[in-house]
Amino acid sequence: MMKTCPWICIVFHIILSFNLPTNGENILVFAPLPIKSHFGGFQALFRELAFRGYNVTVISFFPLDKPIKNYNEIVIPFNKSFETTIPPMIMTGRHFLTVIPLSWYFTVKRAYNVLSSTVLQEFIQNDDSKFDLVVGITRPYLPGTVEVGGLHIKEAKQLSGKFLEFIESAEHGVIYFSFGTIVNPVLLPKEKIQVFVNVFKKLKQKIMWKWKGEIPFNLSDNVMLREWYPQEDILGHTNIKLFITHGGLHSLEEASYNAKPLIGIPFFGDQHMNMRIVEEKGFGKMIDIQTINEESLLSSIIEVLENPKFKENSIRQSSLYKDQEMKPIDRAVYWVEYVIRHKGASHLKSKSVELNSIQYFLIDILVVFLISVAIILVTIYIVFITLKYTFIFKTKND
Repeated sequence: MMKTCPWICIVFHIILSFNLPTNGENILVFAPLPIKSHFGGFQALFRELAFRGYNVTVISFFPLDKPIKNYNEIVIPFNKSFETTIPPMIMTGRHFLTVIPLSWYFTVKRAYNVLSSTVLQEFIQNDDSKFDLVVGITRPYLPGTVEVGGLHIKEAKQLSGKFLEFIESAEHGVIYFSFGTIVNPVLLPKEKIQVFVNVFKKLKQKIMWKWKGEIPFNLSDNVMLREWYPQEDILGHTNIKLFITHGGLHSLEEASYNAKPLIGIPFFGDQHMNMRIVEEKGFGKMIDIQTINEESLLSSIIEVLENPKFKENSIRQSSLYKDQEMKPIDRAVYWVEYVIRHKGASHLKSKSVELNSIQYFLIDILVVFLISVAIILVTIYIVFITLKYTFIFKTKND
């Protein structure tokens, strides 16, 4: 499951500097993706580096709630409604492969906007800071790539107030329902929303539903609506019996860590692949948002809640997830420090970074292939023409 998100791998590139600071190395983080859930999974690493005495400068769209020592921010302005105004049904069916052209277009457009922003141009032109390490986000699994999935996960804190009261007053447990930061359920077609409303009426469990907008019509009393929930703390509570999710990577990591069975309703990107992995591991079920109806949703909820294999498999997944030689956050920090200690760790860099465009896009191989195909076709044509005229010549002689 940890191999499905482009934010799960970190590659470090050294910018050579000869005047190292005496109070800790300077680290620059460039994370220009306006999706809070993706950035938030790695912000824990940047905070931890700052706590350990490194001077960390973070270029992103999402500032800290409270400033901390050694953590300097360059906040790129953007329309914060981006994450909640994308119609969910437009994104459905865009699995990991079909989303690539859209992602490429979005990334290129975003790069122009980010690099041309006033705040970033001022930093590039006027800031004379020297950085010993630049942290960027990439995908390929090369020798210099380290898996740090789950580095953002913290032990659940004790809930309080209405959240705690709601959960502990639920005699039959609670179902937590969140589609993350991008998919806004308010924008679903009304008939899809009504499916959830009608099914929740039939359940004896209470439901905590992440919802921002007008209250759905005819909502039952067993449902709590909130724009925000402390998700990790809620999933850590023993009375949460089921997590209905969109299948985002960080949500699955938190569910796995806290041993919660899942029902996944994926929309786009890696979410379908993530949920197929969950189904293979046996601690959840996937439902297609295009064909969802009251019967399919209700039967899936009842099956996951009442069939003990789902809870047993979620406990097993949690045990495997936690049984690591070191915590992901510690592993991430270790490798940041490793790269700094070894002046860029050039021995871990793949030779593929030295490929030119012809080699990278395999143009030389493609040319050889096309020439080979052309030779075969020409040979077939010559043989055919030769046989044809041989046959005609022989017929005339006869």
